[in-house]
Amino acid sequence: LGDAAVALREAPDGATEWRAAAAREADAFARLSDYFRADVSFADLYEAWGAADARLAAVAPAVAGVRVLRQDPFECLISFICSSNNNIARISLMLGKLRGALGEDAPLPPLDD
Repeated sequence: LGDAAVALREAPDGATEWRAAAAREADAFARLSDYFRADVSFADLYEAWGAADARLAAVAPAVAGVRVLRQDPFECLISFICSSNNNIARISLMLGKLRGALGEDAPLPPLDD
């Protein structure tokens, strides 16, 4: 997230776990909250959108955890281009190779203690 490297995963109990370098932890938490738009009630948005669109009202309960990201526009564009006719594993591999070839090294602390 910007220049703060963050490792993120879903734990077996459904909770979200994340790690960042100790020196950047407070900054990384703020960036994560902004990136995932934690201040926005998507339940309220889904309710309003569902009232305006019957199809969305029908599918919204199935995607209750979906978030609308506050993603960097260039990151979004590259992810979209890589996603054409690909599966998630291949998209992740391509984006990882792009980061490795073009990005700056940002070591992450392990998620497993």
